[in-house]
Amino acid sequence: MLFTVERHINKVMIEPVHKHDTGQLIYMKQGFCVGQAEHNQWLIQKGMLVWIPPNVSHHAECKYDANLIAMYLPPEIAETWPDKIMLIDASKLAIGIIDKFTNDEVEPIKATSLLDFLLEELIESKPSNNILPLPTDRRLVQITQSTIRNPSIKISLNEWAQKVGACERTLSRLFIKETGLSYKCWINRLKHNKALTGLRDGLTNEELSLKLGFASGDSFSHWFQKEFNCSPRNMRKGM
Repeated sequence: MLFTVERHINKVMIEPVHKHDTGQLIYMKQGFCVGQAEHNQWLIQKGMLVWIPPNVSHHAECKYDANLIAMYLPPEIAETWPDKIMLIDASKLAIGIIDKFTNDEVEPIKATSLLDFLLEELIESKPSNNILPLPTDRRLVQITQSTIRNPSIKISLNEWAQKVGACERTLSRLFIKETGLSYKCWINRLKHNKALTGLRDGLTNEELSLKLGFASGDSFSHWFQKEFNCSPRNMRKGM
């Protein structure tokens, strides 16, 4: 049976690792949460949707007030949806459908049609840059986890190759295969998410430049403007 739950989170919520027999579609009405599964980290902001397939172990953390709607799809429906975690900006159509399921009793035939529209929106929308793919190859795990712990480090893939016992060409190929991103793009995606969480935590441009390995606050601001088409100052206001 399909059902929805609206949740209001006050200040801090830390969910331990868990999984559902159902598929879970979460719409973030307000706030900012970070989630992680075996193969992905994601940062969901106001106006975004994240799809979590059935039986995928994951956990989440909200450090501030948040308001979200979780839609639970039974296995017989969820098995026809994507088998990987997906994060997108929610369209007006998707938001309208979720609100319909949340606030009204929907007849089965109509529910099927609405879910078809919702699935189409999920599949056809551009994936958000707020999702960070995580590799499984032990050498890439060593590289990515070290970088996640300290995103300011500046180590080339060639230098990593010497540290983990593989040639640069092999690592480059594996990054594309396992994450869909080049090493350089993966690093940029990590900084993308760390920058957003840092702004939400109230860090200054100078503090973020040190945290993320930029030469100065101005250098960070220039990168941020290019990455988000928005200044850090304006992003802070939006948060």
